[in-house]
Amino acid sequence: MSIPIPQGPDLWNLLHDGYIDELEALEPGILRLRVRCMYLAERFAPPGDAFRVELHGVTLATYQPYDGVAGPLGQAEAEAGVDFVSAKVESDHVAIWGSAGCIRLAYTSASLALDDGTAITLDALQAVAAAYWEAFARRGG
Repeated sequence: MSIPIPQGPDLWNLLHDGYIDELEALEPGILRLRVRCMYLAERFAPPGDAFRVELHGVTLATYQPYDGVAGPLGQAEAEAGVDFVSAKVESDHVAIWGSAGCIRLAYTSASLALDDGTAITLDALQAVAAAYWEAFARRGG
């Protein structure tokens, strides 16, 4: 059973340096992303290399390359590995900046799962991310 995560920047900021490697529109208003973020996914049991993020109530899903025009977020962006660097709320949507452009998403809720389909909470992802970054800092990163 998935636990809904409200729209906001937290999920995307936790998936820092992750990138979309699969994208599927399940039905109108539902978008499923496979987000490859190995440094976090491998810390869960069972270890993986990605997360499943399912967005519900989607009313906006666009991508604008820094050197181009905004268009629908689609398979081309998944094939290009559009990544996440930082996110914040802008008006009625979340803006997620990456190394090559900006994703804009408006949705009512999201759900999060490991690559094998096991649902996880945002708190569980936050705890794993905090432990990773603490270890990273201790290594002098």
